[in-house]
Amino acid sequence: MQWIQSHETGDKACCVYIASDEAIIRQQAGQGGFPVITASAKSNRDRPDYRGQLTE
Repeated sequence: MQWIQSHETGDKACCVYIASDEAIIRQQAGQGGFPVITASAKSNRDRPDYRGQLTE
């Protein structure tokens, strides 16, 4: 799992990670005491290094 960036909006935070699946994000967040309300998959197409390949 790789952290990309975080955004704070009022009393909430949105964090962007690259991970193999949602479960690993939830597991790591739980170990740190952070709740995961929503986890969503996102396309790689807007990444500067995207060249049609899948990245983990």
